[in-house]
Amino acid sequence: MVSSFDFGYNIGEVLSEYFDDLIFILNESFECEYINKSIHLEKLGYLSLKGKITDVVHHDDLQFGKVFLHNILKNGQAIENLRVRQKDTYKYYEFKGKSFKNKQQETKLLLTARDISLFELKYTDIVKNIGEAYFEVDLKGTFVFMNKSFTQMTGYSQNEMIGKNYKLLM
Repeated sequence: MVSSFDFGYNIGEVLSEYFDDLIFILNESFECEYINKSIHLEKLGYLSLKGKITDVVHHDDLQFGKVFLHNILKNGQAIENLRVRQKDTYKYYEFKGKSFKNKQQETKLLLTARDISLFELKYTDIVKNIGEAYFEVDLKGTFVFMNKSFTQMTGYSQNEMIGKNYKLLM
């Protein structure tokens, strides 16, 4: 229900100007039609984002990003953590997305993105230092991360395993 009472502000303008998270609206071709002027956008070093949102995602996360966007179209919503380019480095963002129809009944994707870099660094530090073996593989089964406990358990160094398929251990 939309209130017809005038509170002295436009909710769209308030959200656009003061909401800390990035807000995107994409078309079905995944091109940015709208992005709020968030401080995060400025911190990332972009004056604007033109073209596809996947243009700023880390190349190792592109497949996850594409699956995320297709899941929004297929299921109506999705959540994914992706690395976004910031000048010469990357920041971790949690993306949440939902689909909706505009007045012309065109499907649009509403995305929000929150900087979770600090959380991700703390998590990585914990995983690196736990006593239990821990590893991560990508969608193809290729090792992308492992902690010291994993290398001690398997007898392989990180240099020997990163980029190799998990079937090497079988």
